[in-house]
Amino acid sequence: MGLFDWLFGKKSDVRKYYAHWQTSDRGNPMILYGGQRLTVFPSDGGWKYCIAKGENDDDPYFSDPYRSEEHAKNEALAHAAGSPRQHNTLSDDARAITRSRWEAVLVEKASKYDQISDALSLAANVTDLRKLERKVRSEVKISSWHISECYRVGIEQQLLDQAEALAPKFEALAGAIESRIAELKGRSHSKTRKRQANDDR
Repeated sequence: MGLFDWLFGKKSDVRKYYAHWQTSDRGNPMILYGGQRLTVFPSDGGWKYCIAKGENDDDPYFSDPYRSEEHAKNEALAHAAGSPRQHNTLSDDARAITRSRWEAVLVEKASKYDQISDALSLAANVTDLRKLERKVRSEVKISSWHISECYRVGIEQQLLDQAEALAPKFEALAGAIESRIAELKGRSHSKTRKRQANDDR
């Protein structure tokens, strides 16, 4: 199935219009379709289309920018014919990239939780525990912001659920590290008191 069969159906006569793009007075591709004037022009780092209902339309429709002139032409005709979109806008592409980056952040966050949990079981002194504590506190501090940003960019619900589940896990991990530090300090103080008692004898 060709592009225009997909966009408009095999019985549509829209396809014959595609070869009839002309040049407007401003030097932009332009075509008349169904009583509407469709114009394609470069803007905002891509190509937009404008749909005007006649020469004196005071409120024409302007699209978001597309990656290429061809994409803008395809979408202008699809819009005019009431057919579904085929191409993403530049904004769509940017949102997809942003979503991918935040998904990677959440994957890294889950991996960091596992790494710190493993390191906690091996930490033998307060210095090592303090290093882990700083990392965990940092994650706890930015967790709510991470989650709000992930909602804003619209990542998959499964990853959102995982992100929300990680926040209390990091808080619990911070508590476990704090308890471990207190335990080691208690042992150190106990040993110090014993040595002092032995010295006094």
